Amino acid sequence: MMRLSIGLGLLGVLLLSTPAFAEDAPPVGCVKVIPERCECVEREVVIPARMGTRSIPVYEDVEVPVFKSRRVPVYTTRRIPVYEDVEVPCWKVRRVPMYVTRKIPVFEDVEVPVFAAEKYPVTREFVDPCTGCVRTICTFDVKVVQCGTRIERRVCGFEEEQVECGWRPERYQDGTRTVKKVVDWKEEQVLCTWRFERYQDGTRTERRRTGVRTETYEICPAQTVIEVDRVTVPCRRVTVVPDGTEGAVALPGTTEVMTEAEFAAARR
Repeated sequence: MMRLSIGLGLLGVLLLSTPAFAEDAPPVGCVKVIPERCECVEREVVIPARMGTRSIPVYEDVEVPVFKSRRVPVYTTRRIPVYEDVEVPCWKVRRVPMYVTRKIPVFEDVEVPVFAAEKYPVTREFVDPCTGCVRTICTFDVKVVQCGTRIERRVCGFEEEQVECGWRPERYQDGTRTVKKVVDWKEEQVLCTWRFERYQDGTRTERRRTGVRTETYEICPAQTVIEVDRVTVPCRRVTVVPDGTEGAVALPGTTEVMTEAEFAAARR
């Protein structure tokens, strides 16, 4: 239905565009119809370049300090004694005898009488308490009489005398000796240990990342692609004249004049 509408519209256009003098010219040729056909039409399509963005790190050269370690002595303040020679007495111990006053008795010879006991008989009477009779008994009586003298040593007095009763230790000086004695103190710095110290020993150049920059790059370049479109050419009425005919006029209902060869080529 759509094709029929297109054909009627083209026919009306051809009738309106036919010149007035064609009605007066003698008709030449015949009217033929070129059937509807499909044609492939090539067209160039430009595909733009495909772009993208990416982050690129930014580097720069910087001077970086170089460090090393070294041993550093550590000192401390110490008090050191100051000596000098001093004469010191030498002492010894000796035994000293101890005395005490003692009374010593004085003796002398004295004649002392010597006594002896002698027995002599004695007659005595006594009354028996049981019988009451008086009895006479003979017994002995003892009498001490001097029979001589003897020499006896007796204490006639006392004398005082100093006698040794023991020993006691006594400390005494036996010369002197030279010794060193602390007379003062002085302060002195002495090494006590070591410590490690970190110090800068120059610099070195080092490449470091300082940031990021955004860069646009081409993912795919621009290209031209030839696309083929299938176009439907509607049927049309044309005036066909013999080959070699000149000055032919299109017949009514047509707008185009073709020779036989051109019509045959258009039908292919």
